[in-house]
Amino acid sequence: MIQGTAGAIASKTVGIDQGLEMRVLDAIRGHAPRNVSEGYGDVTIKAKASAIANFPTVEVA
Repeated sequence: MIQGTAGAIASKTVGIDQGLEMRVLDAIRGHAPRNVSEGYGDVTIKAKASAIANFPTVEVA
């Protein structure tokens, strides 16, 4: 559970540093809209893929 929480925090931090919209970051993580107006319209796969492309590559040994 701690790894999951740490991963969520890290991905949000990286996304913010990259200037990504909070709504797109939340959609990538599977979070629900915080209010009714955030639920209008969809965050498309294209928008999510574009946001994910901004994340740095991490080497795993």
